[in-house]
Amino acid sequence: MFNEKERIHLIVCYGAEDAIDIYHQHKPSIDMSEFSLFKSKFKLPSHRFSQNLAEAITYFEYCYQLHKDNYDEVLDFFNTLRAIERQVAN
Repeated sequence: MFNEKERIHLIVCYGAEDAIDIYHQHKPSIDMSEFSLFKSKFKLPSHRFSQNLAEAITYFEYCYQLHKDNYDEVLDFFNTLRAIERQVAN
């Protein structure tokens, strides 16, 4: 539904703080070995992101690409950000 570039754009432009908050809320329940493996293979675009934002973006990509248990929540988050984007554009 959303490609990687769109997901990153939505987070950076409309949901950076929320993404960081959600990541920190879920961090205790993340399988860190699996997340670390994903993170080692996932490359963010060459933009400079804060460490917190980079971790949050990677977390959302991890959940989205691997269809983790909270996939529906992540998809709702992206749909909400898309709605915000549309409102701002009008």
